[in-house]
Amino acid sequence: MQLRTMCRLFTQLALASALLTGIAGPVSAASSVDFRTAAKTGGSPVGGPLRAMGMRPLTARNTITAVCDADGPCLHTTSSAAGTPVNMFSFQSGDPFENLTLFLDSGDYGCISVTATCPFHNTHLDNRYMGDALVDLTFVGLAGTPCAEAYPGNDLHVESCFTAPDRRVFVLDNNSGVNSILIQPYWTNAGNCGSSICVLYGPPLNDTASVNTYTGNTRQEWHTDTG
Repeated sequence: MQLRTMCRLFTQLALASALLTGIAGPVSAASSVDFRTAAKTGGSPVGGPLRAMGMRPLTARNTITAVCDADGPCLHTTSSAAGTPVNMFSFQSGDPFENLTLFLDSGDYGCISVTATCPFHNTHLDNRYMGDALVDLTFVGLAGTPCAEAYPGNDLHVESCFTAPDRRVFVLDNNSGVNSILIQPYWTNAGNCGSSICVLYGPPLNDTASVNTYTGNTRQEWHTDTG
């Protein structure tokens, strides 16, 4: 009886090891998963097991990289401490202070991709961006892996990914096939941008990134799919 129990335990440990190996696989920078497909199928290829374990699904496409606007500067911070500004900085390969990963993240909205009623209050916007992924921007190279959040105002700061969750979530829209816009549902729903959408804006070097009204400016377009 004890031998049978031990065998069963060994089998369970082997299965757990296999699951963890499968979870680790998509973290490779060589992996490639389209954000829209990932969102519609429940996250990354291992999105189901990750959610069952209480973890955010990984988007395997955007692992070790920087997030830079179409004019060149990249999102960068100087500390993992809450409240530290996220400023624009020249790209530095391997710099942990601009090492951002995009994770699928529903926040408090209840969806990881745009549906007919989520996440916008304006259903016209829900229909327009239907299927786009909800993501956060996580500094995976920093202690505590904090997020970049438009909190408490529209300027971007470092915060715990579990603080003011709505303000860390962006809708990733690949509007041109190369660059993306990152729409912020929180400030859009609050009416801060009138009848338009509020998007992530990258100002000139050393200035703080922010969320503001979409105007089609190249500083509102982001490279989000290359390392």
